[in-house]
Amino acid sequence: MGRTISLAEPDAPGTTPTFAHVTRLLEIDDGGMVFVTNPLPGASVRASNAQLYEAFYVLAGSGTLWRQSPALDEITMLRPGCWVAIPPGTSYQYRANTDAGLTFVAVALPKYTDSGRSEVSGGPWTPGLDDGIPEDVVMAPPGDGVLPAVADHIAPDGSEIRLLSQHPRGSLAHCRLSSRRISAAVRHKTVHEIWLVLGGFGSLWRDGSSEGASVVQLRGGTCVDIEVGEAFQFRSDGTEALSMLILTLPAWPGEMEAELLGAGHWFQERLLT
Repeated sequence: MGRTISLAEPDAPGTTPTFAHVTRLLEIDDGGMVFVTNPLPGASVRASNAQLYEAFYVLAGSGTLWRQSPALDEITMLRPGCWVAIPPGTSYQYRANTDAGLTFVAVALPKYTDSGRSEVSGGPWTPGLDDGIPEDVVMAPPGDGVLPAVADHIAPDGSEIRLLSQHPRGSLAHCRLSSRRISAAVRHKTVHEIWLVLGGFGSLWRDGSSEGASVVQLRGGTCVDIEVGEAFQFRSDGTEALSMLILTLPAWPGEMEAELLGAGHWFQERLLT
């Protein structure tokens, strides 16, 4: 698999969608991303994974998620901008609502494999069917958290960072670079990152891998990675901000992780002309 991939185009008009489309994005042994979209209402199979920590970040549509473990038994609302954690050994099942499909990004720590995952009994819905929500269920608030309106901090490269799922093996964050801006050029000392572009468009310069220096375009659905020790710089070229999900492996240790470089591919300006 290359270091830059793009999500496939949506189904052509007139085709019949299946219940769920699952696309594996970039991954390393420590973790990876999967893109999931359910165009039809209905429920997934009931599953559990004894080896993985998972987190879902909802991109579009609406739905519900059942989770059960010794410490938890609840159904949670899913809506865009919310995230939910699924610790190892948790039984879960998700459902797309009747009035909309459900699209989300799932991250796994470590990466997904066939071992450890199993189907389980229980759960409130029949897999593949639209059973609705049981009348006696008390719904929990949306997700375990929602995308903050205000950035948690400004990254060393100048982008806005909003924190989502945090785990020692990896962290998930939302990154935003305002329209017509260029980041500072930096290098990470110990972490590997996987980016999925959610909106806007721009470019990424990477230099330091065995492939040498390169520039790739960034637009919605583009997935790229940044290797440990690799110099990089990115820019937002459109009229809307460039926004991305960033999976950091292992978890981001603090601002001292990033080494600012004296020069990058582009001359850094606060505003492009």
